[in-house]
Amino acid sequence: MSKSCRFHATIRIPNQLIMDQCLSFSARRLGAVLYSRRNRLGCCRKSLATLAVLSKLSVTTVRKAIDELTSAGYIAHINTYRYNEQLGRMVYAVGVYQCLLSVSKDYSLVPWALFDAPLQGSAFVAALYLYQQTGNSSRCFPSLNAICQGIGASMATVCRAVKALGVVRLILALHCRKTNRAYSSNSYFILFRSAPGDVSDASKSVQQPMPQLSGSALFASRLKHSTWGR
Repeated sequence: MSKSCRFHATIRIPNQLIMDQCLSFSARRLGAVLYSRRNRLGCCRKSLATLAVLSKLSVTTVRKAIDELTSAGYIAHINTYRYNEQLGRMVYAVGVYQCLLSVSKDYSLVPWALFDAPLQGSAFVAALYLYQQTGNSSRCFPSLNAICQGIGASMATVCRAVKALGVVRLILALHCRKTNRAYSSNSYFILFRSAPGDVSDASKSVQQPMPQLSGSALFASRLKHSTWGR
């Protein structure tokens, strides 16, 4: 898969995994990585070191996240073994992780670019929540309080996450005001999204055009002078 096609391809992540506040940010991030790397049988065969690189976590954090996901019923960890000639006995081989949730319904389309972005766990989960709120459109407008309640984070953490998502140019946040100049909920625009129904298929992924804004010229002016396309 080319770098350009990979950037615009999407994969399915279960909404239950995104919204489960009983899981830590690291567990939800690793869960998204495992579900994105599953094969047709729903299994992912990766070493701990590889999962640490893919999820941008330490090996120790990956072990803890696997225990969380296993206890919560999102994955099943299957140990495999191989024969070591030097030791003369069977030793552990690369682990197999079976994804137990179905992605045929109640899922969100998440771009591959999110997994390549240098984001902290809170910003990664906040992005998952915004993609879940967006659905098949290119815009959502949850309040900061709604994001806090949706992912189980503080207001300061959510504000830093929204700023980080704008820096990596995945989501554009526009500050909105009412006619009386009072602040309203932000509008979040998805900068890159594949066509609806396109899942992990680079040959069919397409780049969506710049979202069209309706309403006051203030929004259009802000979008024009934003970091779009720089």
